[in-house]
Amino acid sequence: MDKLNTQQIGSLIKQSRIKKGYTQQQVADMTQLSLRSVQRIEKGEVMPRQYSLEVLANQLEFAPIIVEDELTISKSQTVITPQPLNKARKLILTLGLAILLILLTGAFISQSRGFPETHFEAFLLWAGVTIAYLVFVWKIWK
Repeated sequence: MDKLNTQQIGSLIKQSRIKKGYTQQQVADMTQLSLRSVQRIEKGEVMPRQYSLEVLANQLEFAPIIVEDELTISKSQTVITPQPLNKARKLILTLGLAILLILLTGAFISQSRGFPETHFEAFLLWAGVTIAYLVFVWKIWK
């Protein structure tokens, strides 16, 4: 059978039920589905599960409907792609990272009694922090 949407499936089930002269409650009792499920399927509010469709097809005597292919395709097509950062977020991340690195480096220096012993060590520390910052900024803005 062709791929059907929820409205078409609901309409098919409703027409088959009416042709047989059953009420929704009778169909629910025969199929052991809840009355609310039958109502929602007929209104096209939900895509029924394959089991529900098979039970309804057996009781109402219509051709079975296969929806697994459609569900599989829709699941594979809904791939979550990360949204690229807009310019404002990139700017906030860049400035926030700079402030954070300065504060953390300052805290490290203030807690270290013997570091840096020379200006060269201090220069190397700030060079390392700057390189780390530039790598992060490059990854943010590329």
